[in-house]
Amino acid sequence: MIVIDCSQFSNKEAAHAYIAKMLGFPEYYGGNLDALYDCLNELKSNTSIGIRNSALAGKYLGEYGTKLLQVFDAASCANPNLSLFYYFDI
Repeated sequence: MIVIDCSQFSNKEAAHAYIAKMLGFPEYYGGNLDALYDCLNELKSNTSIGIRNSALAGKYLGEYGTKLLQVFDAASCANPNLSLFYYFDI
């Protein structure tokens, strides 16, 4: 399982760079929500992603953080190779 920790999302650019690194996205990854959705849907092997500290995405990125997490949700519904889990952090 690949764990994405939203505490690493200090700004949009940092969030996308961190996600790209953790998921091994190609260098041409566009660093935006459309590119994130596309890359998540291109995953061909079974991939499990755990989202930790999800509340911090909204705290650090505002509405964009919420949309970013919605992209993960949408991609996990569209791509049968992608499983998404949320940790309930205290």
